[in-house]
Amino acid sequence: VKTEGQCMVKYDNHSTEAPASACEWKPKYVVVGDMLGKPHILYMYRSKAEYDIAVRESQTRNRSLSVKVKQFDIRGAKIFHERGTVQYPNKPKWHYFTVVRGTGLPIKISARMPEDLHPVYEGIVGFLDREMRMKKMRMEQSRERMHNMSGMYRETYY
Repeated sequence: VKTEGQCMVKYDNHSTEAPASACEWKPKYVVVGDMLGKPHILYMYRSKAEYDIAVRESQTRNRSLSVKVKQFDIRGAKIFHERGTVQYPNKPKWHYFTVVRGTGLPIKISARMPEDLHPVYEGIVGFLDREMRMKKMRMEQSRERMHNMSGMYRETYY
């Protein structure tokens, strides 16, 4: 499943809303949990070409990458503005959503066409859904263990 794409991003302020001006967005090649790392990391490269270099280097070398990469942990994040749109003067409408993490600034991710945004959105939501199911399963297992143990120590009053 492709969970990457060329998007416009903004991650340097506290707002969950799209920026007031189109020039505030930065172009980035966004990858959700790629082969270079962990499924809970959102990676941002300057371009697809730099991502390809990073993949090659990670397979051949044991040292740091020659390309710049931003990394954001999305564990426990929430999605705001799932189908957000913003209209800038003399520009077509942009589509965006915001990833709000427990710590750190919100990450706004946008694209002109919703289909360009879709793979990244689905990658993030897919990870968050899997994470939620795992948490729920662990809670149920823990509850069951507690229930089974409580029978051993229960006192009965008559």
